[in-house]
Amino acid sequence: KKLVLQWMPERTHSYGEDKSLLKILEDNGFESILLRAGASQPDPWVNAASYATEFKKIKFMIAVNPAMMTPVYCAIKTATFQKMFGNRVSLNIVSGANATEQSMYMDNLPIEHRYKRSYEFAELVKQLVETGKVENYCGEFYKIDYAEIQPGSKLDILFAGSSDETIELANNLGSTHYHSMETPNSYLDFRNKINVT
Repeated sequence: KKLVLQWMPERTHSYGEDKSLLKILEDNGFESILLRAGASQPDPWVNAASYATEFKKIKFMIAVNPAMMTPVYCAIKTATFQKMFGNRVSLNIVSGANATEQSMYMDNLPIEHRYKRSYEFAELVKQLVETGKVENYCGEFYKIDYAEIQPGSKLDILFAGSSDETIELANNLGSTHYHSMETPNSYLDFRNKINVT
């Protein structure tokens, strides 16, 4: 299997610090950088578009919280980015932050329901971006009779975390499951849960 190097910058980085970091990462063969989503973070889509005009190789893993936008709007943003900058964007679907932050988005779903919503969200976004169309989708959280957008291209969906629910999401729908580097024992314990060899 191919080893892919990706970077997750510190939450406290300024735009200028991340810009300097991107130069180092691109020059040293890193494939992509994660741009977080959250109330305390700059908008990742705006930053990604700005960076993509200056850096021509590195890709952008954009974190998306389903509480912050609809699947159709997310698909439009994703397909537009793909067309403008090449297929240099993937989505990290985040099931939610802590209850305080989620309440800022007027989202009071319990975490177990947010995992289910993430699955439906990712399924819809992927289909819309890749085919441009969804018909008669009837899930627990999203119901769409018909939606059509200008399609993009193949889309990678990523899930992160070590919870059983996140690993199940990644195994069932994700293009990739990624895990931050931790101690060797915690990594081995995580690896035993997922469907990789």
